[in-house]
Amino acid sequence: MVMNAILICFNGCSSEVEFPLKKDYLVLETLPYEALDKRGVTLNAKLVGEHTGNISEVGFIWGDVETSFKYPTILEKNAFSLRLESDLSNGKDYGYQAYVKIDSLLLLGNRLIFSSLGTIDPTIGDFYPKSGFVGDTVTIHGNYFSLNRERIEVTLNDYVCQIVSADVKHISVIVPYNIVYHSGQLPLKVQSGNTQIMAKESFLIEGFQITEVNPDHGIVGETLIDISGITIETMPNSIEVYFGNHKAEEVTRIGNTIRARLPYQMSSGSYQVSVKLDSTQVISNSTIEVLSRWQKINDFPSDGRVLGNLIPVGNVAYYLFGSTSLNSDIYFNEIWRYSFDSDEWALQGNFPGQARGGAITFNINGIIYYGLGVTGANGFFNDFWKYNPAVNQWTRLKNFTGPPKVKSQFLSMSGNGYVIGSSYYDGGIKEIWRYDPALDQWDMLGEIGIANGINNQDATFTYKGEIYVVDISNPKSRPVKVFKFSPGTPSIFEEIATLPFGPPAIQTMPIVFVLNNKLYLENTSRFQTKTGWQTETQMFTLNLESIEWARIENFPEALSAYQNSFSYNNYGYVGFISPTGADVTKKIWRYDATIQ
Repeated sequence: MVMNAILICFNGCSSEVEFPLKKDYLVLETLPYEALDKRGVTLNAKLVGEHTGNISEVGFIWGDVETSFKYPTILEKNAFSLRLESDLSNGKDYGYQAYVKIDSLLLLGNRLIFSSLGTIDPTIGDFYPKSGFVGDTVTIHGNYFSLNRERIEVTLNDYVCQIVSADVKHISVIVPYNIVYHSGQLPLKVQSGNTQIMAKESFLIEGFQITEVNPDHGIVGETLIDISGITIETMPNSIEVYFGNHKAEEVTRIGNTIRARLPYQMSSGSYQVSVKLDSTQVISNSTIEVLSRWQKINDFPSDGRVLGNLIPVGNVAYYLFGSTSLNSDIYFNEIWRYSFDSDEWALQGNFPGQARGGAITFNINGIIYYGLGVTGANGFFNDFWKYNPAVNQWTRLKNFTGPPKVKSQFLSMSGNGYVIGSSYYDGGIKEIWRYDPALDQWDMLGEIGIANGINNQDATFTYKGEIYVVDISNPKSRPVKVFKFSPGTPSIFEEIATLPFGPPAIQTMPIVFVLNNKLYLENTSRFQTKTGWQTETQMFTLNLESIEWARIENFPEALSAYQNSFSYNNYGYVGFISPTGADVTKKIWRYDATIQ
């Protein structure tokens, strides 16, 4: 049954209009649908009666229980129709009613219902133009697009485009302005109703483009990445390269290629590459896989501690004692064993003597030697012990015969142990002592030729039967040097290199270990800029044959007031880190130089 039309005020309609209207008004009838099939349905309507007004638009409003929308059509001889061939779901009921805009009024017809048999899925035939820049208009040609613009979405590389016009066969959009942050070929997709379709070709953003990133993987702080593109040679000098949020520190430009080193402080992962030109950042569609040579291994399982001694023996390492803080005078007397093979910790036993801080330890032929040091309650210690880990047995040895030694450098080489310097000013800060385990005897070999002496904030290591000293702790304004000497002639110090970073920023222990023929050294240096003093933690390798420095990726943790570091089986290890001295961590890290 056809109902009388409803007359609604539209735009300029005022409250002074009187109802009912005069008899020259129109009657709008929504007619039953026709041609209902799997391709769509035809809606019909007609106007009955005379009118003197201006008809500006006719059409239909239709929808389901959740949404409704309207679409205009053409009036011919007081009748109009609309063929719906898109965005209808099979088996769903839709309501529809005709409408007419006449002068300031909106005339609605009666509402009818049809049950849809569905429609054909939308398709993209082509689009034009194939390239352009932000703000340009792109027209997509196809079939069966939704007549409801609210159910159409066009994206370029997932950036939503503004729709200018749309009908069942055409959609015109504007290339979004924020897409300037991407470059090159961008995929074009259309979401029409519940169906998403992708164009066979991509849209090309003109202007600067990143066309290639090579290689597609690299090592933190080492790999040079070439970024090729269009119009790079005309770009301004203020170029910045980012890997994710990490800014590259070394950037050069050669023709249409930008070369950038992966930053020294990154984590392993996949990063998007971008180039910033003044205020514009252009993002590559490709990513780069970044690898770090630092690998976190199992944490220490007990309380975090610091000031202990971590030393490798065979295929295991032992952590001796330690404290909860640099500021604490309470020390553990526990011995923990770490297996390099299983990456597991186990409690080995206890020390029968007095645990302390600032002690020395070294490994000679599988036997651990330990002693000296200090506590606030007991003062300085001169006792010396050996520990046989195979049978978990401690043996007291002869006392050390020299002055107090606290936080000295210590190492072993060629069957002897060596103690160099001290943090205690009256404790022989320049002295070099040798321990002979066969005789259980200490001998003072001489003094090092470094004015300020050596303590645990410096670095020592052995290489090819010689002892090397890196004088970090008190360089003041002079360059930091690397020296070497032979135990047979300890008074002859040979300077072999100058460190590539400046004086230390704060009192920190350097990370130091040797792999093959390279020294690995990290420390925090201080330097002055226009805005004041700055600090930076840097890690370098020194080739001990060619005496060449090379900067590599930083240690992943923050600068440290104390930690233990050593090498074993071509790996470097760092653990028991105290960033400030008051806090401690349980983290243990391994450095693998073979990762490529």
